[in-house]
Amino acid sequence: MTLTSSQQSPARNATPQEWTAAQLASAGRLSKRWVLRKLAGIAATGSVIAQGNETASYGFDVLPSAIQTAIAGNAGALGLSVAEYIESSCKPWQPARPLSEIDEAGVEDAKKLRAALLPAMQRQALKLLSVADKTRMGLEDYKREIGHEITARHWQRLVERTMRRAGQSEDFERLELYLSENPKPKMEAQRLTPNESEFADVREIVLACSDPNQPTDGERAAIWAAAFEIFDEAENAKKRKYLRRCLVKFLFRHSPALAENEHTLHVMFNRKFAQWIKGGKAATALMDGRREKVGVPTAEPFAKADLDKIVWHAAANCGGRVAQAVRDLAGSGARSGLSQETLEILSRPAASKSYVNRRLMGHASNEVKQVMPFFLGKQAVDDITASLQRDYSKLASMAVVNADDFTMPVYFHVPDGKGWFTLTRGQCLIFLDVRSWRIIGYSLQPDRNYNSLVIRTLMNRVCRDWGIPGAWYFERGIWKRSLLVSGRAPAGWSDGLSSTEAQTGWEKFGVRFIHAKRARTKPVERVGGMLQDLMHGVRGYCGRDERRDCPEQTKRAIDDVEGRRVEHPGEIFLSFQEWDEQLAKLIENYNGTSQDGAVLKGLSPDDAFQKYWPESDPPAKLDERAWHLLAHYVRPVRVTTNGICFRIGQKQFVYRNEHTGQDRGKDVLAWFDPESPEFISVTDLDRKNPYLVERSMPVDFLAAKGDEQFERETAKVMAHGNHFRTRYRTLKATFDPTFRRMGHVDAQTAATAQEMQRQRDKHEAKESEVKEARKSFSRLGMSAPGHLRPGQADAAKELASILGKNKNASSSLSTDANGQTVYKLKASGTDKTRYVDYLLLRLMEFRQIGGNYFGQKFNKPVTFGMTRNTAQSHLKGSVYDESRFDEICAYLKESIDKTIKGKNNTSNGSPNYHAFETHEQKAGAI
Repeated sequence: MTLTSSQQSPARNATPQEWTAAQLASAGRLSKRWVLRKLAGIAATGSVIAQGNETASYGFDVLPSAIQTAIAGNAGALGLSVAEYIESSCKPWQPARPLSEIDEAGVEDAKKLRAALLPAMQRQALKLLSVADKTRMGLEDYKREIGHEITARHWQRLVERTMRRAGQSEDFERLELYLSENPKPKMEAQRLTPNESEFADVREIVLACSDPNQPTDGERAAIWAAAFEIFDEAENAKKRKYLRRCLVKFLFRHSPALAENEHTLHVMFNRKFAQWIKGGKAATALMDGRREKVGVPTAEPFAKADLDKIVWHAAANCGGRVAQAVRDLAGSGARSGLSQETLEILSRPAASKSYVNRRLMGHASNEVKQVMPFFLGKQAVDDITASLQRDYSKLASMAVVNADDFTMPVYFHVPDGKGWFTLTRGQCLIFLDVRSWRIIGYSLQPDRNYNSLVIRTLMNRVCRDWGIPGAWYFERGIWKRSLLVSGRAPAGWSDGLSSTEAQTGWEKFGVRFIHAKRARTKPVERVGGMLQDLMHGVRGYCGRDERRDCPEQTKRAIDDVEGRRVEHPGEIFLSFQEWDEQLAKLIENYNGTSQDGAVLKGLSPDDAFQKYWPESDPPAKLDERAWHLLAHYVRPVRVTTNGICFRIGQKQFVYRNEHTGQDRGKDVLAWFDPESPEFISVTDLDRKNPYLVERSMPVDFLAAKGDEQFERETAKVMAHGNHFRTRYRTLKATFDPTFRRMGHVDAQTAATAQEMQRQRDKHEAKESEVKEARKSFSRLGMSAPGHLRPGQADAAKELASILGKNKNASSSLSTDANGQTVYKLKASGTDKTRYVDYLLLRLMEFRQIGGNYFGQKFNKPVTFGMTRNTAQSHLKGSVYDESRFDEICAYLKESIDKTIKGKNNTSNGSPNYHAFETHEQKAGAI
């Protein structure tokens, strides 16, 4: 808006058409800080001296459009030019009457209100407090000082009125700021003058009124009658003239509500006195007869059939506009179906196009208003339908869970897949505990629409966190109609239970499904509104009704992003991840803020959720009987020796316990929930006999007995195999063949058998000695002789033992107390040397596994020495050369990763080796 100089007047302490930021904020009823931020990039057009300091001033033409619109709107509402309005708004606000003339009760009320609001006014500048905290503390102050509660909306109106009255001075100590809009004057201020002493009786009647400033019709008649009794006693015309003049002045001074001005009161005096005389000098003759005739018909009523036709035509064909319906029917004449009498009334000349007979409008307008919602639809009818009052006292936490979807009033940006970004408000699903109004789950997705997969996933999450509710309280639409889970199942899998099947399954466990008929019956609607109240000030906020209250700043930002006038939308809008994090904080803030409504009565949703938690009968956690209700996908699988195994993408899943052991070799149905892969539910092919199986996770390669994960996974393996192990022992004990003992054997046969057994034992002992000797000579680096001399094997064994204690062996394989082979690092050498030995051993073991399980062929046996020698041949130097430590480690790690075992570990996300920094810690745990 651009104003000419003739439309403006000079501002106080500034050159014409220039004002300070404080003056502009006061005129626009805006925050001074917000105005200063808007003016940050605008050059001042002048300067003034304000409170002893030079302050920048701005002409109206250079102001941002948001500030211009706010000021011009306020000025136009008062019928003033912009300059006149800013000038008047900068003046300190003054009440209609000075404090000295205001009734004492009104002054006391103002003092109480100041005590209640002053702390809130002082807290307005604190940025550490949220809007919700300021409101909560302000309501507490008000209740403490005034003695009763008010709504947050009314409290906010009082705060805004006080700030508007204070203006740029922000002197919130002034008592005048807290006066009511129309304070009562002091009655003592209107004392009788000496000339008015004879009118004391009239004065008493005025004071006896319930509100002397606004007397009722009967009280007005009594005041006039008392005055006329004094006037009627006058002896002559001269005296009567004098009394009339005095009485008029007296009445206007003590009861100004009788007339707008003294002249009007003088005219009324003569007319009403004549009326009083005509009525037998009774006060009732002075009462307004029009009030008594209100509702009394004075003309023939319209025919009911005519009224019905006008009402129906206005509602059905004219959008509820009675005037248009009357014109249409009157223009149709006899074809309209109206009676001739009604047509004559409607056809009379009128002062304006939209004039409708007042009696007709009185009858038709209300009926049209009541009938109109039935033409607009079900939602409009619901809005005019009376509602029931619900009692929350018998509910417990998790007794009922209510859910609904919301389009939050905040835009955020997501990639559009074409090198730029799309602005969207997305969809947010909220699950609410009805008893405590606590938000127990939410889901945010950038898409404009959501499907039943999102609903079921959030249901699953709520059940896993808080147990099975007593009832699901949903709306209709997709929440009730959806038959199949949307989304594509992985290869080899089918969709899980349909929503209808799942609902039947829930009901078997005693969970009810309630579907709301009206939006207002869902508590989550109110909670969603309260949550959106906290979103003011968030980047990208577009208002609760975007078409009407979207800030201009957001509109311009949307245009800038869509027109690609910014380098990146992150400068002015949140990303999806940032908005998700911000939304989580807002929900946490809501859950932790106390509420004063009839449901929570001063508790926060968090406190109420805990207080009303059913300790004696808590919600049930999901077990194997109900887990399949949460599954998104199902497929038949064969239970193998290793358990239930399958892959989805690059991830492998293995499940086993004692139940899978009983089903080894059978085909079963696996019910899989990707939101919770740590469990699957298993049923037979008829979807009966369910049981829950925990996922088996990989263990560290060097883990041994004593490690918690190793023990847990070993127990799962043993449980999976125990069934048939026990079964074998049972069958063996039942069906193992028995034999009868041989009869008598003669002495020669027995002696021959004993001699043959002695020679067999002697031969086995000699063979064992030769094997041990060969091992000893091998450890000494020597070749064993073809024929051992007596004592030669023992000497070689003793020598190898002595040398083994003193030699720094590169590595050895030993057996622990559990009979498991464990590799031990060298007892001496530096950390780098030991780490190289660890990598060499890792490479040897992975190559051995490749030879044993994957059919890999090697030219030589895979031993530690061969592995080390091969590495030194490729590196052309010692593997213990610490100057080449990084190069040697890189070569060994690359070799480990290239083995088949290494490749499998990489695809499964399992490490092939640990880093050098953690080597000592790992080695110490072996």
